[in-house]
Amino acid sequence: MSSIAVAEIATSPSTHVPTPVKERVVLWEGGSIAVKIPLDAKRGSFQEDDTNVDFLQFARHVTKGVINIFLHGGDELEEFRGRTVVADAKLYRKTFVDGRAFLYVDLHAPRRNAEPTHRMVMVDGTSADPSAFNTPAPLKGYVIFTKPDAKVSTPKPNAERSKPAPAALKPALGGGHNTSDSQLDRLLSAGWQIEREDAKCVYLTKGAKTLTHHRPKKK
Repeated sequence: MSSIAVAEIATSPSTHVPTPVKERVVLWEGGSIAVKIPLDAKRGSFQEDDTNVDFLQFARHVTKGVINIFLHGGDELEEFRGRTVVADAKLYRKTFVDGRAFLYVDLHAPRRNAEPTHRMVMVDGTSADPSAFNTPAPLKGYVIFTKPDAKVSTPKPNAERSKPAPAALKPALGGGHNTSDSQLDRLLSAGWQIEREDAKCVYLTKGAKTLTHHRPKKK
């Protein structure tokens, strides 16, 4: 039984019998990413070879569900809450015997003061990009791994997603940016990259650093 399969049993209520997993497939591996660990990440554990293995679990929301992220870090797990760490990443697709399937991310060997080799971007919606890993239905979201300085085009959230991206979102002449949000423009011009966004916030990364920009309220 795999470690996450055991984790699912260990962290489930005693009255709940988990659905057996049919298969797990590694969709992406071979790089490290920077990620901020939420203060309220859920702690869990499982037994492996008579050893208790702890992890922190948190998630990124997409339409109709979430993509779970598991951080494995030994005795130092609690020290990572609220901090940005660099960790080795693997993206999995997990399929249950009843046909349901989900994506999740495993993070191992977390460390500070390191430079990531890749950037993980989770986006609400679907993508035809061959480098994107779409969540199985009924969820609608996708994951992309890029080089840290690569630009990723993401759709506008909610009702605006189906509309073509306005010309104002494209880089302006001279390498500047014009998103109609002057503070966001300054961040993008300073080298910050959009990781994901929703109706209220834009989540940015710059190397191992992360930043949440709140959209200005409409008057």
